[in-house]
Amino acid sequence: MDTIRPIIPTVSREAVDVCTRVTMLDTPGHKSFFNTRENAAAFADAALLLVDSVEGVTQGTAECVEILTAFHIPYAIVLTKCDEPASQVETVLEDLIQTHRIQIASWDTAT
Repeated sequence: MDTIRPIIPTVSREAVDVCTRVTMLDTPGHKSFFNTRENAAAFADAALLLVDSVEGVTQGTAECVEILTAFHIPYAIVLTKCDEPASQVETVLEDLIQTHRIQIASWDTAT
């Protein structure tokens, strides 16, 4: 609390006390770490699936989707490197929708 107050002086003790603890597990995307991702999923309440928009959807991405689906874990997909000239946001999104049957609520690639 004393660490936060200088940064955000209006933070009340009540606001800090109602925060929920979140444990982040970062698992490698390389295929040799499949078991590591599967083990981490057993403890997850939710997940962020990071997809490199330059590299595109990989086998590791597909495996993660399968694991998250099998464990019924809600997840959000986060595209990284969208500011890179070689970024293929549209292609990645279409691949996720068509190949992996992921539903995308909406996206705006103009911004």
